[in-house]
Amino acid sequence: MNLIQTITVVLVRLYGFSWGLQGLVKLLIAAGSAMGSGFHGFSLVSPAAYLVGSVVSWSAAPWLAGRIAGDQVAPLPEVTVPQRVDLYATAFVALGAYFMLQSFGNAFNWLHYFMVSRQDSQAFYKEQGPSFYDLTEEVLTLVAGAATLCFSQRLAKKLTQWQAVEANSTAQS
Repeated sequence: MNLIQTITVVLVRLYGFSWGLQGLVKLLIAAGSAMGSGFHGFSLVSPAAYLVGSVVSWSAAPWLAGRIAGDQVAPLPEVTVPQRVDLYATAFVALGAYFMLQSFGNAFNWLHYFMVSRQDSQAFYKEQGPSFYDLTEEVLTLVAGAATLCFSQRLAKKLTQWQAVEANSTAQS
């Protein structure tokens, strides 16, 4: 397995793990709501889809990586040991991209919903169902992901500096 295939397997399995966690949370919520009222079988469809998707993506990750990356070994021009700041920057880029991709569709879906469907200004209160709170949750996640992605290099440098200061103060004690 070449480097590109390995990275693809890791990313697909991370997303599958995310789906599994979402499925478990949705399953617990559905089970909790079934205790208070009559049981509705359709409330288990969404959690089941997440859990099945999680298992399928985890299992199919090597096959999918082979299809995406092919069997060719990608040459590495020069392999060097990355510095701590590079590792942190990579982590911030990955985290920002994850949050952006996770909330991108939902944010624009909610934005369209509020622009087209909700003309009544009285309908934007939490007690009456979908509200600005639902929209802002998705938009804030999207903006936070974009900010983390855009400022990943600065965040990595600051984190490295803070760790160096902390290491110096610990060494002096």
